[in-house]
Amino acid sequence: GMVGWSAESIGVGGTSLTIPLGGNIQAAIDKVYENGGGVVYLVAGTHTPTADINLRDKVRLIGAGIDVTYIDFTSTNSSILATSISNFSVSGFTIKNSADATSAIYILMSNTFFVSEIKSTANTGSGFRIERCQNFRVENCFAYLNVASTSCHGFYFIANSIAAGAADLPISIIWSNCVAQRNGGSGFRFEHNVSGTGHNGPFTIENC
Repeated sequence: GMVGWSAESIGVGGTSLTIPLGGNIQAAIDKVYENGGGVVYLVAGTHTPTADINLRDKVRLIGAGIDVTYIDFTSTNSSILATSISNFSVSGFTIKNSADATSAIYILMSNTFFVSEIKSTANTGSGFRIERCQNFRVENCFAYLNVASTSCHGFYFIANSIAAGAADLPISIIWSNCVAQRNGGSGFRFEHNVSGTGHNGPFTIENC
C-alpha cells in the first residue's frame, strides 16, 4: 500500500533541474532519470512542447501552481504519458490544448505515484486517464471543458480485470478532492478492463 510513502519521497537521487520557458522538458526528465531520479521544476508561465512528455521512474515533475504554470500543447497530437513505470509524481500546473484523442494525461500499467494540483482543460480527449495501475493517489485535480466528444471524460479510470470469483488484489487507490465540470462525457468514469471480468481491488473516492 501507500502507508509511510508520500510524493516527497520520490526522486531519492537528489538531482534537480529548473526548466525555463522554451526549455526542453523531455530532455530534463531523461537527464534526471539517468542520474538516479529527482525533480524537474517548471517555472511559471506557458510551456509549449510539440511532442509527448514521457514521465520516468523516480522523477517528479512540478510546476509553480494551477493557472500559474501551463503546459500548452497548442493543438498538437501530444500529451503527458507514463507507461509501465513506478515511483513518480506530477503536480502544480495546468494542461491544455492537447489534440490527443485518448487523454491529455495518460498513465498506463504503472505503480506507486501521485497526481496532485493538476488542471486539465480544453483538450480533445479525456482530462485524465489512468488504466491498469495500482497504488496511486489523485488529489486536488480539476477536469474542465474537455468537450470534443461524449467519450471525453473528466477522470477516466480503467481497472485491471481478474478472474471471476478471485480475490481483490492488495492495492491502494485514492481519489480525493477532485472536481469535474462541463466535460463531453462523464465527470468520473470508473470501469474494469473490457477484456475480462472483475476488478483489481477496492478504491476510495472522497470529497469529489
